[in-house]
Amino acid sequence: MQRLSFLLFAATFLGGCLQSTYQIRSDELERLAQLPPEDRGERIRAVQELATRPDEAPVDDVTIEGPNAIVAVAVAARIHETRCRLHGCGPEVLVPTPVPGVHVAVDPTRGRGGRGGRGSSFGESSSGDDDSIGAAAVAAAVVATVAVAGVVVGVAATEGARHDGWVGVSMDHPVHLYTDDGKWLTVPAYAIEPELAAWADGAILDGSEGRLDELERAPLNRQGLTLGMEGTMLGLGQDTYGGGARLSAGGFPHRLVGLQLFVDFGIHDPASLVRYGGEAQVFAPGLGRLHVGAYLQGGNAVRRDAALDVRDARPFVGGGGLVQVELTTRLALQLRGGVWGGHGEAVPEVGLGLAIY
Repeated sequence: MQRLSFLLFAATFLGGCLQSTYQIRSDELERLAQLPPEDRGERIRAVQELATRPDEAPVDDVTIEGPNAIVAVAVAARIHETRCRLHGCGPEVLVPTPVPGVHVAVDPTRGRGGRGGRGSSFGESSSGDDDSIGAAAVAAAVVATVAVAGVVVGVAATEGARHDGWVGVSMDHPVHLYTDDGKWLTVPAYAIEPELAAWADGAILDGSEGRLDELERAPLNRQGLTLGMEGTMLGLGQDTYGGGARLSAGGFPHRLVGLQLFVDFGIHDPASLVRYGGEAQVFAPGLGRLHVGAYLQGGNAVRRDAALDVRDARPFVGGGGLVQVELTTRLALQLRGGVWGGHGEAVPEVGLGLAIY
């Protein structure tokens, strides 16, 4: 119960940890640098951050100085000319360094760390003697499902609310460029010049520093880690069907192809079934918000019939079709339907739940 309480608390915490900061990838910076300065803040591809980023721009800025200044004289001149054209210039005289409105902040003790990563943890359960393996496996599967369900709901709520798409800011909005070795450079959006974009490994936008509008979400993107939970109906054999649940976790190296580990169970008293193994998924390009794919799975299935006092464990294979309805960029409603076999006959399976990416 202590572990269950902790997991449910973690789910509640995860549901409220979205930040007002948005991450910009280096390739997006390079694209923005090719636009006219006044257009660089209008439509920026960015991802809202979670409260797991270990570093941030230092509070105290250090002005550019020294012969290896990040902003060269030519770049500084272009930024100054743009600022004058957009806002007008006073009687001040342009000097190469420091550049007005451009600062460098360096903190060598900071690292970029696991920026933007998400992870999942898994556990294993074991049973006692052979006569109780089937019952213990089903009990462990039920307990694990109840415990993890709270975390899945919390993660789904977070990913459902998380903005992954395009945002708009004013041309003066601060953009915090960073490098992998802990250097930071803060410039207004209009000053993202090609040289600065090439220098940076990414950037951060902070919505608390000015107006930031969430314009449009990106289409469903499966690439990366994935977590899923489904309610299931499994054929247990001899025209018997058991209701249960399925948990899965894995990754998609490509947005259309992924691999997952899973555990599921079905119960129809006095029969019960627990399966665990791996699954490959392949999807076709989406048709709007609708996505169609297929899956192939294999692993081990443990079936127990208490009335007949029979326990059977053996390998199984299965496959079928998948239909996803895109909810957000990282969340989809998933329906599966197929067949599996491993106990002398092919029986159906269906499932409905959430896929989180």
